[in-house]
Amino acid sequence: MLSKAMKGKLEINPILFFTRTTRSRGLGADPRLENLNINPFSLGAGNMPSSLFNLSEAKKESILASYDESLDKNLSNVFNMNLNLSYAFNEHLKLNSLSSYKYSTSRRNYNRTSAMESFLGNYSYTYSDQIEDMLTSNYLSYTNKWGEHNFSGVVGQDIQFNVFENTSASGSFGASDNIKVVQGVLLKNLGAYSDYQAYGLLSYYSRLSYDFKDRYLFSFAGRWDGSSRFGAGNKWGFFPSASAAWILSEEKFFQDFSSAINLFKIRGSLGTSGSLPSRNYLQYNLYTVNAGAYPGNEGSSSYNGVTAITPNLRDGAAQSSLSWEKSKQWNIGLDFEVEKGKYSGSIDVYNKESSLQLFSVNLPVTTGYSKALTNAIGVRNAGVELTLAANPLPQSSPVKWFSRLNISYNKNAIMNLPNGNRDLVMDGDRFDKSHILSVGSPINAFYLYRTLGVFATEDDIPVNPFTGAKYRNSNGTFTAGSFYIQDVDGDYFTDVFNSGINPDKIPMGDPNPRITGGWTNNFTWNNFTVGLFFNFVFKRDILNLFLADQFSNSTSGDPQNNFAQYSTPNLDAINIWRQPGDNATYAKYDLGTYLYYYTSAQSFFLTKGDFVRLKNINLQYNIPAPIIKKWGLGSFKIFEHLITQPVGRLQNYYPMQRM
Repeated sequence: MLSKAMKGKLEINPILFFTRTTRSRGLGADPRLENLNINPFSLGAGNMPSSLFNLSEAKKESILASYDESLDKNLSNVFNMNLNLSYAFNEHLKLNSLSSYKYSTSRRNYNRTSAMESFLGNYSYTYSDQIEDMLTSNYLSYTNKWGEHNFSGVVGQDIQFNVFENTSASGSFGASDNIKVVQGVLLKNLGAYSDYQAYGLLSYYSRLSYDFKDRYLFSFAGRWDGSSRFGAGNKWGFFPSASAAWILSEEKFFQDFSSAINLFKIRGSLGTSGSLPSRNYLQYNLYTVNAGAYPGNEGSSSYNGVTAITPNLRDGAAQSSLSWEKSKQWNIGLDFEVEKGKYSGSIDVYNKESSLQLFSVNLPVTTGYSKALTNAIGVRNAGVELTLAANPLPQSSPVKWFSRLNISYNKNAIMNLPNGNRDLVMDGDRFDKSHILSVGSPINAFYLYRTLGVFATEDDIPVNPFTGAKYRNSNGTFTAGSFYIQDVDGDYFTDVFNSGINPDKIPMGDPNPRITGGWTNNFTWNNFTVGLFFNFVFKRDILNLFLADQFSNSTSGDPQNNFAQYSTPNLDAINIWRQPGDNATYAKYDLGTYLYYYTSAQSFFLTKGDFVRLKNINLQYNIPAPIIKKWGLGSFKIFEHLITQPVGRLQNYYPMQRM
């Protein structure tokens, strides 16, 4: 709703809208698993039942996604108010003010029946949060023209303030499935939590743009950003940038090609940018509440009946010197159009170097803290991006076809690391660490043992010529049927319990896709439109943890029982070692030897992650204009949006989408 005042100099445009959404969560993700960052589908390769026959009907239906007795109600509300003001002092100078207030709430009520809790009582959970986000942007804009010279400039400032609050409560071993709220639960089985988070951001910025004859273009910009997430002396960051472009198709010497090439433009840019950490209070020493646990009584929340409050030693020492993560990037590009826009495209070559990235480094035990954040990592991303678009069919064709292809090639490498560029083995949720950071290597390169094959007989096991002892690891000597793990350092020993820099592991593989892209195709006939969108990834490596986990129960505390209770691969369908002399692909199934030769951190489970996927199918019908005009509408569309499964699914993997 746009209105004007003060003889048309002041424009007022208020916008209000409200949305209310209810949704389901597929199988009904258990919040106890979500908080642990576990897949909402709680059964993985390592704990999938070997059979559905020995399960209760309720658990069987839950696995098969047909159980509907549990409650999982999710509701969200969003209220947004925008006020846009613009005052024109004259035809060149204008003051703009854009303010917004967004208030959103969400709520989840969850109840898991007693049947799903092994008939020990139902589990109830409730969660609610609210977010207030306030933003105001005020800037002066100036435009003018002198002959063939065009000039524009902007000076402004932004203020943002965000508050997040949430509360949750849970109760276990409830009295009845009919009580779907957190009531009727013993005090010892109750849990509650609340939190408050707030941050602010203040920015000042300016931009100057100039062009001559609409063909030589220059722009300069600068931002000064201050964030509450940093310490007093490091809140501010300055990020300048500059760009230039030349439209060659406007030059006289290009006129010989103008009938075929309508636009030919080269451009380049150089600049810096900054990014913020996700946590709000890094510059403060924090406390841990209800921290009365100690070895032997890990679940205690008090000490001698008194609520325990201790320094938070686990999440790191306070770092008032942390500053902005900074990136410096240059880009050279080319834009073109052919045959009056029937064909068009762009090519970009870029190099982006990120420095001062935040990273947690381990601290000596004597400090009392486990880690500390530092601005210590540098990463380079370099590559090429190509976009091609076309309307291939003649204008006279009753069917219209628009096609656009995007392809990008990106290669990243680590430039610097803390502690004198020493290699860092990444912590994870597995016994054997499988990722490493190393200067010159890709981010999160795999750190694996190299699998050379399977020992067919005892005679195939290497023998130390100095001691006569056979090749072994920390838990014993390898036997016929074991995987042959390469002995990189040549000491005839592999330390499977070394989770740091391991002399027998090698950085290998790249989990980052080199080639990514998408292909859009829209076909229109009369008022009907069909859209197809493909995406693809090539030159990416994946560690097949699904396959590795199918063998993981063999090394658990009760391998024989787990072998019967949980699923394993179909051993008749794979080339697995069974007796001496077998030329096998898979090592023998390990039951209780604890030699850990089926560790997931080995090249045997490294595979290619390339895929092509038909991601979306859109069907659309536009109601004819004469009909919708009678309804007082400008347009009215009916559409169906389908999300498809991958076209090429590699070894039970669904592709990870590009972020």
